[in-house]
Amino acid sequence: MNKFFLIFLTSVFVLPTIFATSARAIDEKTSNTPLVVVSKDKPVDMLSATPLANKLNSDILFFDEKPYLHECIGKERLEQSEKIKNASSIILIGGEDSLNSKYFNDNQVTRLSGKNRYDTSLETLKYHEKLKNTKKIHLVSGRSFADASIVASKDTPVVLVNNIDDNENIKIKSELDRLSTYNVIVGGESVVSDYLQDFFRADRISGKDRYDTSKIFSGNNVNGYIESDDISFVNNIKDAHKAFEENKGFHLKRYVIKEGDIVFGEIKYDSKLNSGNRLLEKTNTSKKLYNHLNEFIEGVNSGKYKRTYEIYSCTLNFKVSFDKYAMSFNYPLQKIDNSLYFSLSESGTSKGIFKIPLNDKLIENIFNELKYIIVNEL
Repeated sequence: MNKFFLIFLTSVFVLPTIFATSARAIDEKTSNTPLVVVSKDKPVDMLSATPLANKLNSDILFFDEKPYLHECIGKERLEQSEKIKNASSIILIGGEDSLNSKYFNDNQVTRLSGKNRYDTSLETLKYHEKLKNTKKIHLVSGRSFADASIVASKDTPVVLVNNIDDNENIKIKSELDRLSTYNVIVGGESVVSDYLQDFFRADRISGKDRYDTSKIFSGNNVNGYIESDDISFVNNIKDAHKAFEENKGFHLKRYVIKEGDIVFGEIKYDSKLNSGNRLLEKTNTSKKLYNHLNEFIEGVNSGKYKRTYEIYSCTLNFKVSFDKYAMSFNYPLQKIDNSLYFSLSESGTSKGIFKIPLNDKLIENIFNELKYIIVNEL
C-alpha cells in the first residue's frame, strides 16, 4: 500500500444543501424572467452566471446532478426539479459535460457555452450585450478564482483571462476591443499579472488581501453590507447575489474555526502534496481510518455491505477520497436513525447509496475516527 497523506482541502468543496431556497422564492420573480442555471461543480462558470442573473433580476440555480445519479429521491432532487419545472425559460451557463440537456428537455432553454471556460465567459458577455450596451467589464483569473466571488455582487459582466495561454487572451482582447469596453481587473498581481493588466489596458481593484479587496470593491453603501464567511465558495456566491438583490455591499469575512466545526468537505489520501493544501501529520487515527475504509471496500466487494434503495433526503457533501474510491457522507457528519448514510464511487463511477447501522463495529470505528480527526486534527 502506498504511503498516504491527509490533505486538508479548503472551502471549495464545502457546500451546504445546494437546493436551499434562494434569496427570493420563485413566485416573487417576474413570470417571464428566465431561470439562470449553472453547475455547482463549475465555480468558474458561476462567476459568469451570477452577474447575468443580477442583470436579469432572476433566480439562479446551482445545479447538482448527484441526486439524479444515485438512488435517493429526496428533498433536494424534488426542490431542484420543481424549480426547473416552474421556470418559464432557462439559461444554461456551461456545456453538456456540466449541464446535460436531458434534465431540461421540457423547458425553453438557451445555452451559453464555449469550448472552454474562457469561451463560455465570452458567450455570456455577448448575451449581456444583447440585453444592454455593455461598456464595463470585470476581468478575473480563470485559474485562481476562489476569492473572486465578490464580482457576483454586481451585474457587470465577468470575463475570465488566462495567466498562461496568450492565444486565449488575444481572442478575449479582440472581443473586448470590438465592444470598446472599459476593463477592470479584480484581484492582485499574484492573481492577474501586471503584464495582463497592460495587455488589456485595464484598471485594477485590489487590496492587501481578499477581505480588503472586497471592501474596496463594495465601496461605501448606505444600505449596509452582507458579510460572508470564506469557507464556502458557493455560499459566497449566494451571499454576493443576495447583496445585489438588497442593494448592499458585499464583504468577505475570515472564518474563525471553532472546536467541532466542519470547515472542509474532503479528506483526501494521496502520495503527492499539492501546493496550497494543508498537510496533516500521519497520525494513528488517520492510519486507522485509511485501513478501515479499505476494510469496508472489501466488505462491499464480498457482499457483506449492500446498497439501500430507501428514499430519504440525501445531503452527502462531505467526501473522503482514498486510492480509487470516494465516500460521501451527510453534512455535517452525523448519524441518522443510528445509521450512517453514504454514497460510494469507484474511479468516478457510482457504486450506490449505503445505509449501515452504527452498531456495526467497522462503521462505528469509521464514524468515530472521522469525528476525532475533525475536532482534534483539523
